[in-house]
Amino acid sequence: MTYALIKDNTVIEYPVFEGEIKLRFPNTSFSIPFFPPDEYQLVKDVPIPSVEYNQNVMEGVPELINGEWTKVWIVSNASEEEILFRTENKSQSVRIQRNSLLFESDWTQLKDAPVDSDLWEVYRQNLRDISNQTGFPWEVDWPIKP
Repeated sequence: MTYALIKDNTVIEYPVFEGEIKLRFPNTSFSIPFFPPDEYQLVKDVPIPSVEYNQNVMEGVPELINGEWTKVWIVSNASEEEILFRTENKSQSVRIQRNSLLFESDWTQLKDAPVDSDLWEVYRQNLRDISNQTGFPWEVDWPIKP
């Protein structure tokens, strides 16, 4: 659980954890369950929002919402450098997956492989063409194995 040090309805310090509070009050015997001193308020957890590759999300300062101090998430636009970095990483990840699928199907190209070689050739070519798809690397339409 996460707490905030609140004075006059203003967040002074965040995050503060139970162990830190106990260390700050060494001569205090805390009950179980833990109840912090009055100036420390429990911060209601809110799941991190889902964002796109061109966005950033960071935790903000808790806000008093409906009588509860609540975690706040701030979504902002990513910089061109961040987008480029993420796109390069995603491209590499997709290509690694593609290469793995090609490797797994290499055996189908042997002369005596008991498969329809034409179907497998189309499948493998479609894998090679993944990076030419519109939306690559964020939207990939993976071919289905024959």
